[in-house]
Parts: sequence; structure tokens; C-alpha cells
Amino acid sequence: MILESILLMAALAGRPQFPASPIPEHLAQGRSLGRSKPKFSTHDLFGSPAPRTTFDTIWKSDKQDIGWWSNGYSQQPVEQVIWLSPELMSRWLGFLQAREYWSDDELLDRWGAVRKRLTGSYTFIVQLTAFPKLPTYGIGDYVRTTPEELLNVRFVMTSKGTSLPLRAEQLAFWQARKREELKRYDWWRSFEFGWALTGEFDLPSEPPFLAVGDYYRAWYLLSIDTAPKFDRFEVRTLSRRKERVASFKYPSASSSGDTSEGSRKPRERRSTGFSFRPPLSSGRS
Repeated sequence: MILESILLMAALAGRPQFPASPIPEHLAQGRSLGRSKPKFSTHDLFGSPAPRTTFDTIWKSDKQDIGWWSNGYSQQPVEQVIWLSPELMSRWLGFLQAREYWSDDELLDRWGAVRKRLTGSYTFIVQLTAFPKLPTYGIGDYVRTTPEELLNVRFVMTSKGTSLPLRAEQLAFWQARKREELKRYDWWRSFEFGWALTGEFDLPSEPPFLAVGDYYRAWYLLSIDTAPKFDRFEVRTLSRRKERVASFKYPSASSSGDTSEGSRKPRERRSTGFSFRPPLSSGRS
């Protein structure tokens, strides 16, 4: 095992680098998503303004489902791992630029803040849940659960039979009576560079008013300063009864963009290191 770890560390010769500017292909995808509208909806029938596409369209393969829950009628994904890759960050900022008509200077300022902190490491957001078991088609019992499987956890990155531990920081833990109260948490606001990923008109998410109920959700930030240059790797969430696995493909050189500094350096705007605020609980003091 020691030899395998040594060999793996030897393979980690390079760190993932964010290019000097957003990756053009993914920036264009984000802009397109930001400008697009659903092709058809009930809004068209009644003449009300057509809704714009939601932010969830930007994730693509950088968001992997790792846990499902039955609402009594169908299985629904409720646990995910999000890789904060250069591709995702390019789509993210392209989406917001199209929505808010940023200048290129504004875009590069925000990209510079993201790049300064995320380049050289792999960073992930993990969302874990514990929901009660509901009767299937009205048959069976309502069974409560506990948050053990989302609080007593460990995270590792694996590739080709070897593994590396991931640094983990809990960002928030919420508890509520209804699932709908747990749907939206703006985890990016926990970072000092969170301003770069936040739209001008985005309202901050709020935890449930009371920390009561049978629905639990926790968010974690994972990171590692060196990353395997393998074709594929996994992020594994380990707990007493479960092993959740998210599989990702290492970006090819052709899709990573130019990693040189280039002729245009983003302007410094403010400190961009990770500075965590205390995890948000679901109660009120």
C-alpha cells in the first residue's frame, strides 16, 4: 500500500491549471444557456412572459448524482458531487455574463478571482441527504431516519486502484419538516471569491426557520492540491453503511485552453483565498 501511494504521488506531476481567460468553447455554451428560453411551456398558452432557463443547465458532466430517494412514486436524485473545473467555471461566468450584460473587463475580473484560488487544485462540492422512507403508492409505513450517514463521513479520490484523502470542510447542515425547504443553498457564497460567481439580482438563500423535522441535508467542500493525470478518477464518500461514488473524466489538453498568462492579466479586485464562514445551521439563535 505504501509503494502504491508513492507511485501515485509520482504520477501527480502536474496540477490542474485554470487558463488565463475562460475556455472559449465552454464560455460560449454558458452564454448560449444564459440567453436561451424553454422551447415550449404553459406560459406560451396563456401569454405570460416566458421563463428563462435555470442555472441548473450549466452543470453537465461536472455534476454527478451519487444518491437517490423515493418520494413514494419514483426514485429521485438527492445527493450530488460537483467538480469546480475550469470548464464549469467558464460556463458559469458565461451564463451570468449573458444574463447581466457584463463587459469583458468584468468577466475577466471575476475569472481572475476564481482562477487565483482554484488553479493548482481539484475542488468539489458534495451534497448529502437523509430523508425518511415514505410509503410506496400509499402502502407501507413512514420510517424516520437520522443524519448519521451525512455527518460521520470521509472522502477520498481514487484512480486505478489507488487512493488519496481529500480535505473536507462542512459548509452547512440544515434540518427541516419538508424537503422543499432544503432545496437551495448558495454554497459559493461561503468563499471570499463567491462574489465572482454571484449574479447582481441573486437573493441569498436562507436556512429553515426552525431546526426540526425528518429531512436533513449537509454540504461539504473537498479539495486536493495535486490531481491524478489519469483518464478517469472517482470521488468516494464513505460512511458506516454506504459508499457513494462519483466518476469524472480528466479533461484533455485540447479542452483545457491556453494555460499561459497571455497578454491580458485580470485586474486585482480583492483577496480571493478560501475564508470559510461558520457552517450555517438550520436554527435561529
